[in-house]
Amino acid sequence: SVISDKVGIGITSPSQKLDVNGNVRIRSIGSGAYVGNVNRTSDGTLTTASSDERLKENIHSLQNSLDKIVKLRGVSFIWRTNPEYGKRIGFIAQEFEKVIPELVFTNPTDGYKGINYAEVSAVIVEAVKEQQKLIEGLKVENDLLKNRLEKLEILLGERIHK
Repeated sequence: SVISDKVGIGITSPSQKLDVNGNVRIRSIGSGAYVGNVNRTSDGTLTTASSDERLKENIHSLQNSLDKIVKLRGVSFIWRTNPEYGKRIGFIAQEFEKVIPELVFTNPTDGYKGINYAEVSAVIVEAVKEQQKLIEGLKVENDLLKNRLEKLEILLGERIHK
C-alpha cells in the first residue's frame, strides 16, 4: 500500500510529487528538442513559460517603451566567480530596476538581484513599433520637404534664367 505519492526532501509535508526545501543541483542536462521554457512560480514550483490569454487578466498595452529602452545600458562583463565562462553580455540589475522595475527580482535565497530577460522582448517589440511610427512620420515630412524644395528650385531657376 502507498502511504503517499509525494516525496519531500528537507520538508515534512510535500505539496508536489517532489518537494525540495533547499537548492537543487543537477550535474548534467542533455541537449535536444524541447517543448517549452521552464520557469519557477512564486512558491518554487517549476512550470512551463505559459503565455495563454486564458491565464491573464487586466491586460494593457505597454506605453513609452522606446523611452525605457533608450535609458537601458547593455554591458559586457565577466563573472567574478566564474571567469572561465568568458565575456558575457547583459544588464546590471540595479540599473535596469530604475527603468523597468517590474522585470527585476531579488532571489530570496541569497538576496542577489536578477532580470526576467524573457519579458524584456515585449518591451523591445513595443519600442520598435513606436520607433516605426516615428520613422513613418519622418518619411512623410521628408517627402513634403522634398516637394517644397523642388518647387523652390524651379521658381529660383526660372528667376535666374529671366
